[in-house]
Amino acid sequence: DKGGRLRRINVIRKLENGPSVPVSPVSPVSPPLALKRIDKFEKARQKDLKSKNEAVRDAASQYGERGKANGVTVHVLTQAQMKAAIGQNANGATAPNSTTKGVDVYFDAALGGKDLQRTVAHEGTHLGMDLGFIQSFDPATGKYDANANFTVLQTEFLSFMTGAAVKRYEYPGVACGGKPDCSFGPQEATKINEFLHNSPTYGPIRNLPVFGTGRWPQ
Repeated sequence: DKGGRLRRINVIRKLENGPSVPVSPVSPVSPPLALKRIDKFEKARQKDLKSKNEAVRDAASQYGERGKANGVTVHVLTQAQMKAAIGQNANGATAPNSTTKGVDVYFDAALGGKDLQRTVAHEGTHLGMDLGFIQSFDPATGKYDANANFTVLQTEFLSFMTGAAVKRYEYPGVACGGKPDCSFGPQEATKINEFLHNSPTYGPIRNLPVFGTGRWPQ
């Protein structure tokens, strides 16, 4: 969610890997490099865990404790690897898996500082909502709770609110607040809503459910 660059949502991500398209295998990363990248992610997450903002702290906690299996897998990739994995360039993305009932979370290896912390908070908000839906599965019915599903607008609104508490967003070319270039912080709900409606990325799909019923029966 780096300022000034829109993340394009596709069927893997927001429709949250729901209806039809699986995530591609991630290009191999050498263990030392992978460890270095995860260390960088974890340092950013730890900073978010100490945030004065409760939503940021909660988002950072969704990833769980490092090294403990909890169904969440973090990948820190180059843009080329990111595109191979999820089909697009992105600062971050979550990809729930209907087979494993887990969530893969992807981050751009080039991010650092507040940009990385903001993306950790943004994707952590998505992650918490994703896990909430996945954990609503009822073995007796074989279905998930439709009430735990969200629209793209709902999940992105909350995620942008949380991310903006770390660092302000800047989106040139997308109007909001009566200006041609959108800029918003965490308390500017009207601007965030306008941005999501006016964005060519989010606007057309804002009312779609995150989890499609094809892979996620409800």
